[in-house]
Amino acid sequence: VLAAVDRDGTNLRVDPVPQMLAWPRVSPDGRRLALMRLEWRRTNPDIWVEDLERGARTRITTTSDLDVLPVWSPDGRRLAHRSGKKNTPFISVTAADGSGVPVRLACPRSPCEATDWSPDGANLIVNVGDGAGDVWLVPVSGDAPGRPLLADRFTERDARVSSDGRWIAYASNESGAFEVSVRSLSGPPQRVVVSSGGGDQPVWRRDGAELFFVNPQGQLHAVSVRVQDGRLLPGAAVRLGV
Repeated sequence: VLAAVDRDGTNLRVDPVPQMLAWPRVSPDGRRLALMRLEWRRTNPDIWVEDLERGARTRITTTSDLDVLPVWSPDGRRLAHRSGKKNTPFISVTAADGSGVPVRLACPRSPCEATDWSPDGANLIVNVGDGAGDVWLVPVSGDAPGRPLLADRFTERDARVSSDGRWIAYASNESGAFEVSVRSLSGPPQRVVVSSGGGDQPVWRRDGAELFFVNPQGQLHAVSVRVQDGRLLPGAAVRLGV
């Protein structure tokens, strides 16, 4: 069931129609929602886009592939998502209105899934590998091979880039449990751990002033973020909702 709630836990809105869906992602302009939907009559998931103002729905994929985990391009014109079969996945890049021919990108290592785009739209940020996975940068054009972006001996995953392109937030288990860290992508090398007691699935606020994540109990938290003299200064994590 799809639901929305204010950050203080009030004003809960629940879609009255039960659906099998997952991985909702709001478009950069805040007007559309991309998600995976599984219809009762079909056995495989597809990507859909919903207009949040008009309620209209557009089906983006129609094949028998496992189409999951949609990610918006910075301009809102394209979607990248995992596709293919369970044991032979690839990344598909398609127009957000379902038109045209999708671009197929090979996984640097299987399995793989896109978690974000670079702010210029030229590259995808991709989870690569099972178990001790890494984060790779994969060109959307397909003209050049991907390259490791975060590839320590521990697991790094779910990386997302700040809107100004200067920072990347990700989850790593190098401390024994998954915690959320932020690293610099430009300027002097920096790294700051922003969660405590466990953190996963980081997401930037659009203006980069906050970072959201969930703890091991699935509770949503927010951390204020500011930059002073080129240094990233996160605030204390605050639990949202009730």
